[in-house]
Amino acid sequence: MLQALQLYAAGYYKAAGAEASAIRATDSYTEQQREFLVAACEQQKQLLLQSPHVLQKQHPQQLQQMLHCSNPAIQALALFLLSTRYCQTEQHPERQQMQKQLQELGRTCAAAAFLAAASAAETNPVGALQLCNNCTTPEMRALRLQLLLRIHREDRAKMQLESDIASGAYETAEQSISRALYHLWEGDAVSAEASLTDAEMALSLRAGDVSALIENGRAACAMQRGDFQTASERLNNLLTVAPWDESALCNAICCFRRLHKNALADELSE
Repeated sequence: MLQALQLYAAGYYKAAGAEASAIRATDSYTEQQREFLVAACEQQKQLLLQSPHVLQKQHPQQLQQMLHCSNPAIQALALFLLSTRYCQTEQHPERQQMQKQLQELGRTCAAAAFLAAASAAETNPVGALQLCNNCTTPEMRALRLQLLLRIHREDRAKMQLESDIASGAYETAEQSISRALYHLWEGDAVSAEASLTDAEMALSLRAGDVSALIENGRAACAMQRGDFQTASERLNNLLTVAPWDESALCNAICCFRRLHKNALADELSE
């Protein structure tokens, strides 16, 4: 299960889904995790491959059906996606109700607790930090580091990162990605790219596996160095396999504007 979780955290959803599907759980907790991971990977792949216009027609109904699943983590996944993608404003009454439901589910399993914090992070990073403090899973600590950077507490983020890495026998892919994020925040693109390489080395990857998370990170490193040509090439390659990745689209538009390729930027903006 650990390998599947690390693949998912690093954005290798196809590989993570295959790994999770092959697991034969021997207890209910592992089976709950396995079911959630398979469902989460399918949802992530759907979001990367289908346009928002197509999703709007069918996706909310699919998520509503997932709310009836007996697995609380899958219920939480459905609530998270419904609230963050289909309730447009933070004051939307349904979104507020869904956030309450997420927090209630968060008391039942770690995956739901993480999704409750991630949902709160969209509009209330300080409140989300409080939720993160109630759970010490690797995923929650990675989210906590991101939130600390968002509220400009780089000192606490660095302390947590150093503590997390020192406390383990080895550095996980998730920790390497957190370290890359911290270096990018500092403006150290070289160290950030090295950390992304460390993340890939910590995983057993097949040829052709692509992570939108890793590729966006590498593109951001190139952009920070001022190498917008390399960044645009990476993003173009990513968009061929993940055409609706929002970060890739935004970064590519930025690169094309900087390279004075306004026609390409306008095409992506549409």
